[in-house]
Amino acid sequence: MLSILVTRPGQRGLQLCKRIEAEGDQAIYLPTIDFAPYQNQKQLTSWINQLDEQDVIIFTSERAVIAFFDLYFKKNEPIPVKKIAAVGRHTAKLLEQKGFNVIYPQHEAGSEGLLHLPQFTSVAHEKIMLITGENGRDFLEKTLRLRGALVTSMFVYKRILPLLDSTHVAHAFKQRKIDAIIAASFDSVHNLKILLHDVWPLLLKVPLIVVSERIKILAKDLGFQTIWVTRDTSLQAFIDMLEEKRIALCQIKKKMEQQQKKKQ
Repeated sequence: MLSILVTRPGQRGLQLCKRIEAEGDQAIYLPTIDFAPYQNQKQLTSWINQLDEQDVIIFTSERAVIAFFDLYFKKNEPIPVKKIAAVGRHTAKLLEQKGFNVIYPQHEAGSEGLLHLPQFTSVAHEKIMLITGENGRDFLEKTLRLRGALVTSMFVYKRILPLLDSTHVAHAFKQRKIDAIIAASFDSVHNLKILLHDVWPLLLKVPLIVVSERIKILAKDLGFQTIWVTRDTSLQAFIDMLEEKRIALCQIKKKMEQQQKKKQ
């Protein structure tokens, strides 16, 4: 049985834990990101007033969809029917459940996949609003601007470091009881370093499973030695990666246990 640290926040993280345990492994849940509403109400009102002017509205995450519609319902504003886009299938699904037709990349999730779609290769002079989080990745905004679009980013939430007790997880790393780490964003990895700074050198020896080559490069810069990239961001992709690497993980686990015994 393998012990897997899941850092993905919210329902998606909890669902992943259940899937891991259904496969007979142990899931240790430590959500390394929390979310808070964007606080500048004057700016939010200004952005809302600009929605009717936009040609395209792009949602950059599931969290952006949730936060945006929470805000709209509270303000009792009419929701403009625009050309709606999403960076991935799960974000698109939330929008489709609200009755929208959604443009999204079906084969390559993320900003890169969206930018490869024909609808976003020629966007000169188009007004595009990104519904996103504060201090998030700005690659999509910059690329659309370079292509001539008039881009506005509407912040509807911000990522924050969660207030939680990570002592039990630190202890598990000291005892070499964690066999792999799952992270769906670089913020998750970065916050993990803050929350577990006392045992950080031990984490770097544990295989890290991420969802993109970009996160892999950034995690490598932090010092992780073994990093595997899933085919996409779905729950099944994580399960498939764990199964694909099970023999390698068991070998690493056995080696760690032998090293731990020698120290005792």
